[in-house]
Parts: sequence; structure tokens; C-alpha cells
Amino acid sequence: MFCAALLSKAKGVDCALRAFGLSGMAKQGYKLKIIGVCKSETLKSELSGIAKYFDIEDSVEYLGYQANIKPYMEKATAFLMTSVNEGLGRVTVEAMFYGCLVIARHSGGTLEFLKNGYNGLYFDNDEQLSKILQMVSTKMPIDIISNAQKFAIDNFSEEKYGEKIKKVYSEIITD
Repeated sequence: MFCAALLSKAKGVDCALRAFGLSGMAKQGYKLKIIGVCKSETLKSELSGIAKYFDIEDSVEYLGYQANIKPYMEKATAFLMTSVNEGLGRVTVEAMFYGCLVIARHSGGTLEFLKNGYNGLYFDNDEQLSKILQMVSTKMPIDIISNAQKFAIDNFSEEKYGEKIKKVYSEIITD
């Protein structure tokens, strides 16, 4: 199972569908689970056309808004951050916390904390994403997932993040 979030053109959900279709993962029993709400009828129609073109309609599930994504992340093979220009993607950090492999577009704020081959994997286009999906279906990069989870805990856990904020305030007050 792969998990992508938010349905908008800028979030790249069309890329996730095309790459999933190109990968042949649906024939292996994988599902692309898409979490988020799509308000654009034009985009809904486009996504439907992509799924139909690749004959993956039965392998794509639109789950709508989900208040708790933890159960999905814990079961997913990977989380796809397909956004064209993402800032600090909170959902990317959440995926790392939950031990879910992050496969992200090589752009935006994701580059500030995700290191290709260390704590996540990058792609630049649909074809590269498709190849990465095929690769992780045969050999899960456990070391990358472990590094990502450790990174998330070390940098974004409440305790660690609180310590960093406290340090910043201490420096401001003492200056």
C-alpha cells in the first residue's frame, strides 16, 4: 500500500497516480490510498482519467479527510510526498515518526531535512517515482526507515523540539 495526501494539482496527486500506474504495482496487489479532499471537479475528472488509462481504478482508494493518519502510515509501504513545492511538510515528518518510508519530490522545503538514500528517497519525475516504487516492493530499505524515524524523534519530538524552542528564547532574553 502506498499513501499520498491532499488532492490538488500543486500537491501532485496526478503524479502519484501516473507513477503507480507505470510501476505495475496494482498487478502485484498493491493499492494506492489517497487521503484528502478534492474540491475541484476538473481535477477529479483528470484523476479518474489517469486511473482509467492505466487500468488501476480498482487499485486506487480515495479515503477523503482522515483526522488520524497514524493507522494508514503504520501499514503503508511508503508515503508519497508528491507536492511540487512543499514547505516543511508536517505529514512528511509524521510519516517518519511512524516508520513509514518517505518518497519525496526533489524540491521545496523537503530538501532541508530529507537526505536521499539516508532518511528518504527522492524523485524528479513520474518515471523515477515508478522505478522507486518497483524497487521498494522487492527490497524495503529498512536502514533508511530507521534513520528517518531517529531523525524525526531527535528533531521533532515534543521533548526535543521544546528544548530547542527554550534555547532560542533563552538566547533572546539574555542578549
